[in-house]
Amino acid sequence: MLRHDQPGRQDAAPECRMLRRRPAVYASVYAPCEGRDWWWLAYICPWCGSGHLGRARSEAEIPGARRSRCGRAVYVHVARTYRGRLPREVA
Repeated sequence: MLRHDQPGRQDAAPECRMLRRRPAVYASVYAPCEGRDWWWLAYICPWCGSGHLGRARSEAEIPGARRSRCGRAVYVHVARTYRGRLPREVA
């Protein structure tokens, strides 16, 4: 049996420990449109059951650890991304 104070003990990776403490949420992400610079995300909180909204300056900042509006820690995964419609060609 390996004890905590023995040399050679291997800790779990920091990401693994973080995932155990933070439940996963699957968010819908909305791309910026004309007049808006921020990306928006919406998800259901596993702690309180309410829908929460978040925002980020870039798409790359969305996935990962964050604090929900109710104050609990969650780990956001992008489930779907809504990018809107492309402008139609003017004939």
